[in-house]
Order: sequence, then C-alpha cells, then structure tokens
Amino acid sequence: MKFYATWGNHDAREQRFYKLFNMNGEYYYTFKAPSGSVRFFLIDSTYRPPEQIVWLEEQLKGSNDDWKIAVFHHPLYSSGGRHGSDVKLRETLEPLFVPYNVSVVFADHDHFYERIKPQRGIMYFIVGSGGQLAFGDINKRSTLTAKGFDTDNVFLAVEIEGDKMYFNAISREGQVVDSGVIERRLPVVNAAP
Repeated sequence: MKFYATWGNHDAREQRFYKLFNMNGEYYYTFKAPSGSVRFFLIDSTYRPPEQIVWLEEQLKGSNDDWKIAVFHHPLYSSGGRHGSDVKLRETLEPLFVPYNVSVVFADHDHFYERIKPQRGIMYFIVGSGGQLAFGDINKRSTLTAKGFDTDNVFLAVEIEGDKMYFNAISREGQVVDSGVIERRLPVVNAAP
C-alpha cells in the first residue's frame, strides 16, 4: 500500500523530501486513486501559504473526478476541548469545498476519533487517535458530533465503490466503534431559465 503524507504542526519541513511520504518535495499536492474516479487534495494547514489557496481552487475547479477528498491536519469542525474547530481555516477553505463539490474531509490534530454531522453537505472526520490519545477530550454536549470515540486508539478504513464510501473506525482492540456509508455529493446543475 502506498503511503501519502500531509503536514502536521510537529513535522519538520524537510520531511517533504522523504521518499516514502510520496510528497515529491511539495508542501501541498494532489493525487488520483489507482482506480475509480477519486482524487485527493493534501493541503498544508500549518503554514498556510497564500499561493496554496490559488493552487487549490485551480485543482478543484479542474478536477472532473466524482470523489474529491481533502486531507489536512487542522480540523474545520471539532468538538475537541484542547484544540477544537479552526474557524479561520474554515473561512478560507469551505468557500472552495462547497462549490467545487468536495464530499469528504479528513483531518486530525485533536487526538481522538470524531465524525462530524454533515456541514454544508460535506462529511468531516477527525482521525487523530493513532498516536497519543486525548482521553475524554470530546465535548459530549457538542451539537457537531455524529459519533465520537476518545477512550482508545482508532484507525479509519474506507472503501469507495461507485457513488458510495463505506467506512469503519476500528479501535486497537479490533472493536468497530463507528461505521456507515456516505453518498458522494453530486454537482449542482443550474437549471435553465
């Protein structure tokens, strides 16, 4: 399985040259899945160079892939007590994600698993419990959370088949703590007057 990396706030800038991260020396990049109509957009949410936003809009606009999936470190929506939602980043990225039909966003930064209720038609996941767990950090009264799990480490397995994405959040003990199916967002077609 090929591994693709994106920046986190504890990563060194020269890691973009590490061959097995497949970043090819770039701070942000895109790649197409080996099969199917799926494209990933990996973004630098730590340093946020302004030219990245121009690049991202060009890439999203030029993509005809059915599935557009964004991946970056800082969550736009989170019920985390330590970090929580990055509202400034949301104000920058969401105006691109909505009209250019991003279906799913994967982030981490908060050290737990959380699936956010769809926001503006987009499904957001926080999968930050692969390492150090932030036990009890999810705000249980948050209206954002569709499903949260902060009592054990979790990884997320996803599979895309046609217009559906199947997902399973699995704890290190092998327990499925969340699962479901997401339908991809369909492009909005303007009706003729």
